[in-house]
Amino acid sequence: MWICSRYGMFSLGEGAAPGGKPCLQIRAWKRAHLELLKQRFGLRQEIIATPGADYPWRMEVGRRKTGMIIGAIARETRWKRFKTEAERNTGDREYGDFLHRVFADASKRGPGLDDRKPVRITEVQLTEMRSEDPEMQELLPHWAEQAAHVDLDELVHEAKAAEAAAINNAGPEAQREYLDAAC
Repeated sequence: MWICSRYGMFSLGEGAAPGGKPCLQIRAWKRAHLELLKQRFGLRQEIIATPGADYPWRMEVGRRKTGMIIGAIARETRWKRFKTEAERNTGDREYGDFLHRVFADASKRGPGLDDRKPVRITEVQLTEMRSEDPEMQELLPHWAEQAAHVDLDELVHEAKAAEAAAINNAGPEAQREYLDAAC
């Protein structure tokens, strides 16, 4: 499983702690990403060098602790533009570029979308868009400013993410109502 976070990109796989106790391996392409994870979560595990492997850096971490780390990463999410935040927090331009490439490729290759071409939207079209959603009202001027660099795929992703966040932040009742209406 890949985890792209503001601390870097990690891959989780089964590992074995000293004594053969089952655990998870948190693997990374860059040692600095594991260092950020260790620093943020106070991990004492050793970073193991595995040159020539698919991931040259690894840490053996218990399943429960790994779950707590992933949960904490989700709970501390307080940004709207993940790729930008991840690059800023890691100071790793290459990682930011990687995230943008993965997103661009994935958004063009979703199920049944292989032949789709990005549709550009103009600043005038964005300026004319209206929304009752306060988060959308906040985002539209930003999108108008960025119009030359934004395609409709990205706008739809961000608009739906804002809607999902509003539903989730409203609590379990709002979530159930949304799911009932959607199904």
